[in-house]
Amino acid sequence: PPRLLLLLLLLSVAGSRTAGHRPRCPTRCERARMTALKVRSNLAAGAEIHIPACSEGGDFLPLQCVGSQCFCVDAEGKTMIAGPTGGAVTCKMFSRLT
Repeated sequence: PPRLLLLLLLLSVAGSRTAGHRPRCPTRCERARMTALKVRSNLAAGAEIHIPACSEGGDFLPLQCVGSQCFCVDAEGKTMIAGPTGGAVTCKMFSRLT
């Protein structure tokens, strides 16, 4: 049934259950990561796509990479700074406005 599938998806998100805490809904980063992983599973071996990196709390990590191309994102996952292929990129931490 659709409700059971949705429940299983919510419970399978890494970090959605922590000891002593109630389950939470997936964050924007976690949803984007799940979608990207699903897309990647349908691509040819070796194809590179961006798989968002999320913190334990579900926020986008400031430094994101696709292969050797890295870039900085804000708290919403929007690209702020892109670096050269194989080059070093330094991102500052972005605080989440809540």
